[in-house]
Amino acid sequence: MNENLTKPKSVAGSPSTPANTLAELAKDSNNKVRRNVADNPNTPANVLVELTKDDDNYTRRSVACNPNTPVDTLMELAKDSNEHIRRNVADNPNTPAKCKKQLFSANY
Repeated sequence: MNENLTKPKSVAGSPSTPANTLAELAKDSNNKVRRNVADNPNTPANVLVELTKDDDNYTRRSVACNPNTPVDTLMELAKDSNEHIRRNVADNPNTPAKCKKQLFSANY
């Protein structure tokens, strides 16, 4: 495996990675690195908001699961055309109950 790809991916996924490093890694050209940033519990809210614009569905799915994702961003992700993203929004503990109810009634 290419060490240049493995190292940023590992750093992006580490809970000990500083917020400023995660912000830089969120701009990485490798979608797996961006996805790990979106999964990281230390990723700042403003970085997660930017990652909602990512073309990679898996990155957006990870943003939808992250407990640091702001409520207004979760509400926007609830409108995503991807069912898996909407499901992850519904599973996020910070998603308002009213939104969860709408998601569950629309999808299940």
